Amino acid sequence: MHRHVSIVGFSPPLRRLRGSGVTPYLRAVLYHLFFTVLGFFIMDLSSYPIYRLAPTTLGSTACVPAGDFSAFTHAVSARYGVPAWAVRFALTACLGSFTHFGITMIWHAFAMISIASGIWTPEEFPTFTNSPVFATSLNELWSKRWHQLMRVSPRHVVGGIGAHCLTSSAEPQDTYLIICSPLKPLPRPLYILAIFALSGLYHVLVYYPVQRHLVIYPYMVFYLANGLGCIAERSFRAATGKRVSGVWGWLWTWTFLYIVAQPTVDEQYSSGWVGCMRDVFTKEPEKSMVIWGVHALGWGPSPAEIYAQRSRAVPTAGNGA
Repeated sequence: MHRHVSIVGFSPPLRRLRGSGVTPYLRAVLYHLFFTVLGFFIMDLSSYPIYRLAPTTLGSTACVPAGDFSAFTHAVSARYGVPAWAVRFALTACLGSFTHFGITMIWHAFAMISIASGIWTPEEFPTFTNSPVFATSLNELWSKRWHQLMRVSPRHVVGGIGAHCLTSSAEPQDTYLIICSPLKPLPRPLYILAIFALSGLYHVLVYYPVQRHLVIYPYMVFYLANGLGCIAERSFRAATGKRVSGVWGWLWTWTFLYIVAQPTVDEQYSSGWVGCMRDVFTKEPEKSMVIWGVHALGWGPSPAEIYAQRSRAVPTAGNGA
């Protein structure tokens, strides 16, 4: 999209691939369509448990503080005889999947529509994430495997011919690094913490329109803790000459992330954010592949039955006291 603000030149339509009846445009549209549908399904699937277990509280679409997530996990534990830690672990995994596939779904949907319009070309929509579940260190996760949307060239930030005065390199640079560049003289660990602190503040502002108040503690804890974790990994390498990697690195990365994410998990469930993000599946159950699938297995009502239940629950005129 940078060419649309006169930063890079026009990219002509791509020709058909040799030996193929499919143009790169059509193949790219089908590719992004597949991952849009997949993301839509995973969002539906990963938010279904909280909707099914607590449809009027934590899983409600009202988007208001809906209860205490910790108390909820113990209530589910007592009801089904499952350890409370297992309930928390499962719902944390659901929230992580919901977040990852939710943002990738938006990316693929936007790419699909843009490429299908004929205005954008497939190469303008690179891979969004790089299988973050396989990250074997925190540094690898945040620098290579999680989305890199904040990575832009300084030329793209400023634009125009004058941008050449900033840099002659075409390599992308992180927006956070650009903003934090005045802090470069600080010791490296403090500089890294400043970058993660900026990321935490960014997420505080991003969630404000949904949660309707500034939620500082959970997000700052998560991002500052990750900054400290990255510093610890670099210190480990400096002391031992070895990178954090392999199976033990994977276990370290995801155990650490699970622990430091818990304040955020509590906040996003207790605030009703997860239920709110499931809005379309709850209000229009016929659009939920999971609701149809659960009904087909005999484990839940059909969309028509859900609508019927709602109509019976709504008081009619003349029924008041």
